[in-house]
Amino acid sequence: KNMNLRNAFVAFFAAGLFSMAPVSAAYNNCDPCSNSCGDCCPDWCGGFDIGADFLYWKPCISNLDYAYLNSAAVATDTSTSGHYNYIDPCWEPGVRGYISKKDVWCDWMLMGSYTYIHSTESARTNTTTVNALSSTLLHRGVAATQATQPVYAKGTHKLQYHSFDILLAKEYCPCPCQTLTPFFGVEYVYTDHMINSKIYDSASTPNYNATRWDSDFWGVGLKMGSMYNYEICDCFGLFAKASGTLLTG
Repeated sequence: KNMNLRNAFVAFFAAGLFSMAPVSAAYNNCDPCSNSCGDCCPDWCGGFDIGADFLYWKPCISNLDYAYLNSAAVATDTSTSGHYNYIDPCWEPGVRGYISKKDVWCDWMLMGSYTYIHSTESARTNTTTVNALSSTLLHRGVAATQATQPVYAKGTHKLQYHSFDILLAKEYCPCPCQTLTPFFGVEYVYTDHMINSKIYDSASTPNYNATRWDSDFWGVGLKMGSMYNYEICDCFGLFAKASGTLLTG
């Protein structure tokens, strides 16, 4: 089984459930459009915003099969019917922390954030007297050394996701109570994948063959996007954010 996951696309669906951001006096009563450039002298002693987001996400990854359940009692090369068993990662919580400094130079804002998400999921497949079980991760030569037919298999998948970014942004006010903030900068992403599997040939006195597969990736690239805010009333509004990153690593 070729465990090369280069063609596996990882989609991170993250929903921000709440956001906590202390608002500084630089917002001028929560009206960002009233903040003037002044003499373009940065004030490094104040105007910092610190916040955190709670994320809920689901990693969608292909090639997470760990066992094959054959319809025949004994697996042979001529067997054609059966089905693969996969690990299906569930929705998991995560966290994002951020800090920003308004008016670093004129109306330019400096922002930074860190995102951490961890996912762990496992699965198990049992066989019967009329089905043959085999591992999709174990080498056929090693599998042939098992004294008896396997009775059950386990698979575990773990994923850690880290990202850091440093961005420059500038606010624009296209109309009253609305703010558009395009931004650009650099982002660093690190992911750690691990897939473990065990296939057992006895339920009472377990003897098993195991596999472990690890894959790390890191990349640095340009990040661009924009934020949109609609102020409903003082210190309360709606916001949306979209961005994309081009990584090399």
